[in-house]
Amino acid sequence: MKGLLYKDLCTLTSRYKKNFLVVFVLYIVWAILFDMPFMLYALVFVLGMYVQSAISFDEYSHWDMYGHTLPVRPAALVGSKYILGGGAILAGCLLAAAAFVLSPVASKGDSAEILLGILSAATTSTFYFSLSVPLSYKFGCDRARTAVLLVLAGIFCLVMLVFTRLPDGALDGLNAAADASGLSDEVLSLLASAALAGVSLVLFLASWGVSTAIYRKKEY
Repeated sequence: MKGLLYKDLCTLTSRYKKNFLVVFVLYIVWAILFDMPFMLYALVFVLGMYVQSAISFDEYSHWDMYGHTLPVRPAALVGSKYILGGGAILAGCLLAAAAFVLSPVASKGDSAEILLGILSAATTSTFYFSLSVPLSYKFGCDRARTAVLLVLAGIFCLVMLVFTRLPDGALDGLNAAADASGLSDEVLSLLASAALAGVSLVLFLASWGVSTAIYRKKEY
């Protein structure tokens, strides 16, 4: 597993080291100097996107044909991508949190709200990663990009349909229930953050299992 992680990490750093440094500096500078905190949330998502390129490099170089000759289980071959992806998203969260401490937002924002924003970005990145990796193993990276866009468009349309069918005052009822609970906004934000973290973990592990099953049956 260590060797697989090292291989993927070396591949990504050799291809994207300069690109990542430019993106990192620009996002941090924009967020701190121009009071644009959403750039730090975007940083979490972008870091997760980098790792998916490792699958593309394996596909284009036909590395999996060689990987299948190694005394390594399919779970480990797939797992290296997930460990690296999870580590990248976690690193993005830590970098964003550290940058928030240095930014003007930290002095006028509430820490629970900032945490909620970071975990929302992490959940979005995890969802995209968890959706795209199994599709990449199933259909190939090029087709997977189209499939991911179609799935996301379908989810967006479904959410919009649900909102349009909600009865009048439904959202007001949710706000009233939150007020009636007696919990402060900070506690509600922390609870929402914990829920997002839980959803991210479930999606991540489920995707890992699905990708392993696909990879095990695939012929190279």
